[in-house]
Amino acid sequence: MMERININKYSNFDGILLHLFFLLFFIQFIKVYTSSDGSVYIRAYYVLIPVALLLFRFNKKDSLFLDIPSLFLIVLSLSSTYGIFVYGYKAGLAYLFFTVTSFLLGRVIYIKFGIKRTLDVIERVSKVFITLSLIRDFYTLPIFIGSIFDPRRSAMEDYYFITAGGPNIEATILSIMSALLINRPIGSVVLFLSIITSIAFQSRTGLSCSILVLTIRFLINNRENGFIKGVFMASFVVGIVSIFTVLSGANIVIFERFIGIQQELQGTDQISTSFGRAALWEIASSLIAQNPLGYGPGGAIHYLKSDIGLYFDENNFHNIAIQFSVDSGIISGIAYAIFSLSIIVNSIRRRMSNPIDIAVLIYLLSGLVQWTGYDPMGWVFIGIYSAMSREFRTGIERERQ
Repeated sequence: MMERININKYSNFDGILLHLFFLLFFIQFIKVYTSSDGSVYIRAYYVLIPVALLLFRFNKKDSLFLDIPSLFLIVLSLSSTYGIFVYGYKAGLAYLFFTVTSFLLGRVIYIKFGIKRTLDVIERVSKVFITLSLIRDFYTLPIFIGSIFDPRRSAMEDYYFITAGGPNIEATILSIMSALLINRPIGSVVLFLSIITSIAFQSRTGLSCSILVLTIRFLINNRENGFIKGVFMASFVVGIVSIFTVLSGANIVIFERFIGIQQELQGTDQISTSFGRAALWEIASSLIAQNPLGYGPGGAIHYLKSDIGLYFDENNFHNIAIQFSVDSGIISGIAYAIFSLSIIVNSIRRRMSNPIDIAVLIYLLSGLVQWTGYDPMGWVFIGIYSAMSREFRTGIERERQ
C-alpha cells in the first residue's frame, strides 16, 4: 500500500482561504490596485499567492524537495540573474517570485488538502464561473453574437472577460478547468462551455485544448476496444475540421479565422503593425542570436519597446520555450524542454489517470502557442503535480522494499 504524505490537518480558516484563493484564481478580473493611467494593475489572486503560502503553515520538510520541476526553477532563477542586472529590468524579479511561490503553493495545497478536497473546491468555484459566464453572455449578447461576423475578433474589444489575458486565455483556462473536473458530472458542462466559448471567441488554441480534453475523456471512459475508439476519435476530429473548412467558404468570419492561419505564418517583412506568431518567433530568434544569455524575465519585450523602439501590442512571444530562451538564455530554454517533456511522458505513462496530469498537459501543450511561462495558472498545478508524483514514487519505493 502507498503511504500518503498528506497531513490533512487544516482549520475552517484554511478551508475558507482555499476557497477564496481558487475563486480569485479562476475569476481573475478582480483587481486590488490600478494606476491612474491604467497601465499598471495588481490582480487579487497575485496578492493571495504569497499570503496563502504563509497562512497555510506548511511543513518545510515535506514541501521543499528536489525534483525535475524544482531543478528547472533553480536553473531559471540562476540564469535569469545575468539579464536582470545587465539590462536593468528589475520587474523580472517579480516574475520569478510569483512563479516560484505559485509552484510552492501548489505543493502545499496537495500536501495539506489532497486531490479530492482540492477538486471539490474547484468544482464549487466552477459553478460560480459558469453562472458569471451566463450572466455576462446574456448581458452582452449582441457582442457575443456579433463576434461571429466581425473579423479578427474586433467585436470583443468591449467584452467583459472573467479571466485575464483576453479571449484565448479565457477559452484555454476553461479547457483546463474541464480537465480538472473530467471525472465529475459538472466537467461535461464546463467542457461544453469551453467549446462554445472557444468558437465564439474565435480561439483556435481553446478549441484545440477542448477537443483534446474531449478525446481524453472518451479514451478514459472506453478503455476497451482500442481500435474502434481510435477510428471513432479520428473520424470525429476529421469531421470537425471538415465542417469548419466548408463553413469557412460561406464567408462567415469566425470559421475563416479557424482555417485561415496565413497571418500567423507571416514573417516580419510581410506585416505592418500586427504581429503573428511566426513574426514574434523570428524576432525572438534574432534576440537569442544577439544575446544567448538572455535579457531577464520579461526583459526582452521591455528591451524591444524601450530600447529598440519597436511597437507591438504583445507582452510575450507566444511560446514558453522560446520565452525562456530569450529571457533567461538558451540554457533555460533547453532545461524547460527537458522538464516539460518529462512531465508529458510521465502523464502518458500513467495513462492520464489523474485530472492534474491532464490539466498540466493542457497548459504545456497550449504553451507552444501562448502563455508567458511565468503563469500562476500553470505553476500552481505543476506544484500539485510535483507533490503528487513524489508521493507516487515514494509509495512505489516502499512497496519494493
